[in-house]
Amino acid sequence: MAHGLVLSSFYLPEMLLSKNKETLKEARRCIEFSSKVLKNNSYVGLGALWPVVTARGSAIKKYSRERKVRITNGHVGTLISLDFMASKLSELSGIDLKDFKIVIIGAGKMGANISRVLVNKIKCLGLVDINQKRLDRIEQELVKNGKSAAINKFVRSGSTNMREVLDKYHFGICVTSNVRSILKAQDIPDNFIIIDDSRPEAISRSLTDNKIILEGGFIKIKNSCTNYDYGFGMDDNVFGCLAETYALSLDKSDDLKATTGDVDIYNYRRMYEFFKDIGLELGDYKSGDDTVSAETIKQVMKQRVTIWMQQNV
Repeated sequence: MAHGLVLSSFYLPEMLLSKNKETLKEARRCIEFSSKVLKNNSYVGLGALWPVVTARGSAIKKYSRERKVRITNGHVGTLISLDFMASKLSELSGIDLKDFKIVIIGAGKMGANISRVLVNKIKCLGLVDINQKRLDRIEQELVKNGKSAAINKFVRSGSTNMREVLDKYHFGICVTSNVRSILKAQDIPDNFIIIDDSRPEAISRSLTDNKIILEGGFIKIKNSCTNYDYGFGMDDNVFGCLAETYALSLDKSDDLKATTGDVDIYNYRRMYEFFKDIGLELGDYKSGDDTVSAETIKQVMKQRVTIWMQQNV
């Protein structure tokens, strides 16, 4: 059993992203408070925008260590939830994951991470960003490490038809807070699902029934009790970053490592297995505070597969 608390700040996203010195002071204040109420070497997970504004935890790692607090940016837990979701959508669609074509919207750190996780599990990986150098850098790394999936890169410009780009894939994963520069609601084709893990979330949840935006990063901790509403109700669903903090707290072997900075793929694989060992599984299908039924997901995915096959004969 693990117990914990949620620390929140009155700082709005605009301030967090624009005033670096004040933001880091606020982060240190949170760590200082945590050190006073937690046992030594307890874990503190960074959620929402905090990984972004602390260089994925690296900017406050030394300060945390001095106060005997172990921080983790939660990116491994988030990746596991996205990996779980890809496998579940494959199951619901009736198409083997190795035959899937998935497009990643955003080529930043999380885009690179999920690309590393999926590139040897699927048939084709699409990468979309407004920055050509980011796309090239990810592709070069994946090729160097012996990728098996075909890789297609798309630079979003004024002339890019994003609807046509997305139509080439079974579903998309959005991992950028700059989504408005890359994707608009009218760009999403019919019978298409996007898993949105952008922070702050930027794709409207109020789309038509056959265009579904699912919350990214959900893990279910069965029988857990949460008295804080993260925006999707109070139940046993938690964000992947919180699930990672929970898992690290339960790891008595101390074999799993907290993540600051970049994700270590070896640590990712160990934590993936640990999640399964302790019964952590994919959370409910949520779009905002609405729950989407598995049957609805199944129908949209099967329609997408049918459309995709017709267009790619």
